[in-house]
Amino acid sequence: MPNADVRSPEDVIAFDVRFGSLSVPVLLGTGEAFGRAAAEAVGALAADRVFVVVDGAVARLYPADVSRFAALGSSPGVVFVAPEGERSKTFAVLGDVADACLTGGATKRSLVLVFGGGATMNVGGLAAALIYRGLRLCYVPTTLMAQNDVVPSMKTAINVCGRKNNFGTFHAAALNVVDTRYLHTLPADELRAGMGELVKNALVLGGGHFTMAERMLDAHARGPLDDALLAEIVEAGIRAKLPALAADAQEARAGMIFEYGHTMGHALELCYPAGVLPHGLAVCWGMRCCAYVASRLGLMDRAEAARHDALIHRLLPDALPAPLPTVTDVMFRVMRDGKRGRAREADDECSCVLLAAVGAPLQTETMLSKFPAALVADWLRVQGLRD
Repeated sequence: MPNADVRSPEDVIAFDVRFGSLSVPVLLGTGEAFGRAAAEAVGALAADRVFVVVDGAVARLYPADVSRFAALGSSPGVVFVAPEGERSKTFAVLGDVADACLTGGATKRSLVLVFGGGATMNVGGLAAALIYRGLRLCYVPTTLMAQNDVVPSMKTAINVCGRKNNFGTFHAAALNVVDTRYLHTLPADELRAGMGELVKNALVLGGGHFTMAERMLDAHARGPLDDALLAEIVEAGIRAKLPALAADAQEARAGMIFEYGHTMGHALELCYPAGVLPHGLAVCWGMRCCAYVASRLGLMDRAEAARHDALIHRLLPDALPAPLPTVTDVMFRVMRDGKRGRAREADDECSCVLLAAVGAPLQTETMLSKFPAALVADWLRVQGLRD
């Protein structure tokens, strides 16, 4: 586990993420030396033109960085400002990104550099995957969630027909530039959402990851997190997934454990207006649902369920945001989750990653366990939702 005591926030931390036999470099840090190293790494890709895909909020906060990134090719770059958050993950925006790249003179030597949060990275990454059957891609994530969740993944997707991440493909970045200074301008809910990703790792993997999550939450309770600790938790969050990714690049078997809480989380997120329930916090609610199901099935004992929920409770309010959706609305989305079919569920079943205890996912061929969907509906009613 990385140790903040032996690293300065000015250090340039360099390591690779392996997707099977493919290695993708990650640069992590902050400060002037880091900025120079990052610019040199992007420059070494020798792009003829850099196409910067950035969300509106990030473009307003960091206009100098947008201009600097766009100038890293041998010819002047092109900037596309995407809608903020999940509103960017549509066919229309995907088409607009592609149009900006193609009319802007993109070639196979061009680079798509995505600067923003996870939603922007999803649509920008999908565009890069599709243009000329694959342009090189660089991620510069600005949220804690994206730094921990998108960097160690090849997934790219948009949302279609009211569902989450159900139209996409796999496309690895050529480079990831992870600067912790962007985290200092995150809204409080977005920072907590990113912490939810670390809490998920803690619950799925246990051990030192659980200790890391506790230390992160203790520090957050005392005040803002400094760059040294931010770098440590981001590195730990990325490295947590490396063993699974090396064996399961498309996260369909061993890597499926990191979908813990996502079926209910995605459903709840989609039942609220965009931004009301951020992805990472929605997944925290989803993990609570999973623990409830595991307890009802006799798979997780009362003490483990209490330990599990106590860690999550440090990030969540006591209740879901009002006005509450209906049980029917949430279940409609639960039963149409993108993972459906992997576990060969019956019509009245759904499937999720379930834990027998903290750090002990139930082992199945797909790492998904199927169970009566009525248990999920029961949990929703316990949270105060009505039919």
